[in-house]
Amino acid sequence: EVTTKNQIKLNSVYSPSEAAHLLGVSRQTVLLWCKANKLRHSRHGYRTIRILGQDIYNYKGVTKN
Repeated sequence: EVTTKNQIKLNSVYSPSEAAHLLGVSRQTVLLWCKANKLRHSRHGYRTIRILGQDIYNYKGVTKN
């Protein structure tokens, strides 16, 4: 399994809460980014959102200052 310096497993799937922790933001912010299609994600049913580690890593790279 490929892991980055920040322990994001690129081939793993994360919940919005886990993604928020890795990105250093709130769960609500991650949900808003998903709703606005700023953060790539997949829906599994009405309430379940999952985010690939690769997408978290890519988003983190895009938003770095």
